Formats: sequence, C-alpha cells, structure tokens
Amino acid sequence: MFKLIFIYFSLFNLFPNENSILDKKWILVELNKKKITRSEKNYIELNKKSKTISIFAGCNSMGSDFTLKEKELQIGMIHSTMMACENMDLEQKLALVMEKVKTYSIETNTLNLFDKNKKVLAKFN
Repeated sequence: MFKLIFIYFSLFNLFPNENSILDKKWILVELNKKKITRSEKNYIELNKKSKTISIFAGCNSMGSDFTLKEKELQIGMIHSTMMACENMDLEQKLALVMEKVKTYSIETNTLNLFDKNKKVLAKFN
C-alpha cells in the first residue's frame, strides 16, 4: 500500500526533488507580486548538464551559472546580450530578481522563487 501511495504522490509532483525543476521551460506568471500575462517569451530554463540558467523576457538573452542543493537555488551574476528594445522594464526587473533568489518550492506545477527572507520573488509554471 505504501508503495502505491508513494508512486501516486511522485507522479503528481507532491514530493518534488531538485531534478523536477531542471531541463524544463518555466513560463513567468508573477513578478514581485504582480501578475504577468503568460507568454512563451518570458521564461527561465535550468540546464542540468551545463548547470546554467537561461533567462528571457522579450528582448535580450540572459543567463548565468547556478548551484542547486535540496531546496536551495543559488544563481550567479547575470550576463546579457546588449540589444536595445522599446520596453525593457520586465527584463530589467526579472534580472534583478533572479540575482536575489535563495530557495524555491514547487506547488501544483508552479515554481516559486524566494529571497533570503522567504519572500516570493517570482512564480513560473
């Protein structure tokens, strides 16, 4: 019976592990407690093999290295291409937020990123 319950919870990601956030495109839906219109062009993706994070919010490609241990997520200094676009507000805010991330959680297929004080910085799904 226990095995059956564990398999059920594992299938529905109720016991997520660090691999569950890797190699998946996470679409931004909230930033600094403000809802963001869901768009495939606003995302992060953590690459397991290269240990790098790709970040995109409509204009410049951004990225960094990261370390992941249990529920801790440490993102290095963000680097970016330097294209000039009309509205770069979301992109700039996302880059600043990503450098503050310290931990994460996954709840109902939503990736929540937190700062050192456990304040929600961003949500992705």
